[in-house]
Amino acid sequence: MKTSMTRGFFCALAAALAALPLPTLADASSDVLAAGKNFAALTSWHADETFNNSSISVDFAAPDRFRLQTPGGTQYVIGSDIYVTIGGHTMKLPVPQVGSMIAQLRSPGQAATFTKTHAVKDLGASSVGGVPTHAYGFDDTTQGITTHNVIDIGPKQLPYRMTVNSDRGKAVITYSKFNVPVTIEPPA
Repeated sequence: MKTSMTRGFFCALAAALAALPLPTLADASSDVLAAGKNFAALTSWHADETFNNSSISVDFAAPDRFRLQTPGGTQYVIGSDIYVTIGGHTMKLPVPQVGSMIAQLRSPGQAATFTKTHAVKDLGASSVGGVPTHAYGFDDTTQGITTHNVIDIGPKQLPYRMTVNSDRGKAVITYSKFNVPVTIEPPA
C-alpha cells in the first residue's frame, strides 16, 4: 500500500513538473541571444532595480519612452529629451545621445554581438517570483570594471531577472509586465 501511494505521488509530481512552462533550451549562448532579441521586440515592460541600498523602477513603452521613479522623484525620457522635476519645476533637457542609446538597446544585433564576445555558462534551473526560469552566467569588463552577471530567462524566452556583481556593489533588476500597455507622457 505504501509503495503504490509513493509511486502515485511521484507520478503525479512528474506530471505536474512536465506541465510547467519551462523555456526550451538550446545552448547557453543561443538562449541568451533569443532572450535579447525577444526583449528588444517588446512593446513595453516594467523593471524594479535595487543597487546596494537604493531602488528605482522603470517603465518602458516602445519605441522610445521611459518613466524612471527614483527616490528623488520621477524622470521621463521621451526620444532624445529628458524631463527632470526639481523643486516643483520641470526642465526639458535635450540630450541627443539618448536617442541613439535607446535605438542601440532595442537593436536585435546587440544581442548577437554580445553572445559572440562573451562566454555564457549554463547555471541550471532557477525561479523568479515563483516563475520557473533558467539561469545563465557571464563576466563582462567595460571601462575597466569587471562584473559577474546572472540572467534568469523564463517563459517566452524573456529575461525575468538580471543580477550584476562588481567591486562597486550588487544590482538586481527584475522585469515584469511584458507587453502590458503603458502610457508615458512628459509632465505638463
